[in-house]
Amino acid sequence: MVQTHKLELDVDLEDLNWQATDERLALTRLIGQPSGAAEWKIAPWQPPPNLSHAEQAWLIAAVQNRPELRAKEWELAALGAQRRGQNWSFLQGSDVGVHAEHDQTWAVGPTLTVPLPIFDTGSATTDKLKAQEIGARHELTQMQRQVIEDVRRAYAGYRSALSTLKLADGQLLPLAQQRYEQAQSAYKAGEIDLLRLLAAEEDLQDARKKLVELHKRASLARIKLNRAAGGPGVSPTTQPTTQPHQDSP
Repeated sequence: MVQTHKLELDVDLEDLNWQATDERLALTRLIGQPSGAAEWKIAPWQPPPNLSHAEQAWLIAAVQNRPELRAKEWELAALGAQRRGQNWSFLQGSDVGVHAEHDQTWAVGPTLTVPLPIFDTGSATTDKLKAQEIGARHELTQMQRQVIEDVRRAYAGYRSALSTLKLADGQLLPLAQQRYEQAQSAYKAGEIDLLRLLAAEEDLQDARKKLVELHKRASLARIKLNRAAGGPGVSPTTQPTTQPHQDSP
């Protein structure tokens, strides 16, 4: 039975090694090196940190740093500038020059030729730009609402993962360790047989495996929260470098 259990662990370990190799090969494509050796060293795993900022701080960071929101804000700024420029469209086709005329004496002065907008006053183009700007503002509002939902769900998921991890690390694993030590002492005293000792050891291994899975869940939840806030380099204390100017339609 012990030999069978060891073989099962060897099979599981071999499968995990293959999964790691497969993930490395997929990563080579993502970083633009599909033919790379994929033998780089990965930084050691670190336990996920505790939540040091409130949910509102993460929301503010996301609204300030999410790239799709920034892109839409710049689009709004461009539409506003284009609409303001349309107000001077009547000067298109104008010409500036010098004119001289003789009336007893010669007189020379500047001239400005401006077309009369009889048929096209530019109102249709202006109305179109206004409609596009209103539509962009509506899209920005929808995107902001989606970002807020993403951050709140990611924040709740990370908080739950940390709480579950703390419970397993502080109670589940110590209890399984205690039960194994008691079973080991009882086995040495001849009070229980080998099967009960192995069962206690299996429970301990299951608790350790559960703890590893919870660490993984918490790490992934942390990554999800960082992505929801705008990326791995974004934290609630990060401030945007520039702010586009927006005008009312």
